[in-house]
Amino acid sequence: EVIMARIRLLLLIRHQFEALKQQAENMRWIAATDSLTGVRSKRYLVDNGEEYIQNTANQTVWAMLIDIDFFKKINDTLGHITGDHVLAELGTKLNQSFPTDMVVRFGGEEFSVLMKNKTPAEAMKKAETLRKEIEKLKPANVELTISVGLASMQDHPDSNLTQILALADKALYHSKQTGRNCVSYNLPEGIKISPLHGT
Repeated sequence: EVIMARIRLLLLIRHQFEALKQQAENMRWIAATDSLTGVRSKRYLVDNGEEYIQNTANQTVWAMLIDIDFFKKINDTLGHITGDHVLAELGTKLNQSFPTDMVVRFGGEEFSVLMKNKTPAEAMKKAETLRKEIEKLKPANVELTISVGLASMQDHPDSNLTQILALADKALYHSKQTGRNCVSYNLPEGIKISPLHGT
């Protein structure tokens, strides 16, 4: 009886340990995921982004920043619930479009994607394809366009995470200033509109 009692106690302890282990894993997942959009959280980007962009197995890494055009107008005219539906559908679309890359809700209506193992031509095509698909998506029956900024570790090899995101952000600002609904990329010699725009 003593032996059986000890076995039952050990089994109970093991079960509790496995339950706690699973709970800890669930908590890590929750902390790393944006609850509204289903993409990674900014906290995850801060904790893991630097290692990701410096990893030689991921080269060349491209930082892409995506901003929904006139999102405030959507919230103001259609309401925040509709705005949340738009963000959620966009998050789903980004996860589907970049299943092996790091997709992050950067803040508000802005998202970032760290794309790995991409040539310039591949990165441009992915960004342009996304822009065109979002234009056709009509999440929550809302007409939607995005502006995109790109920067690569190949063009800016000494950049850290903050710097490469800042370079992509400057390209994004250029897209906004140029008229929105376009892709710009940040080269050492300056910022240009994607050569694929309009094709």
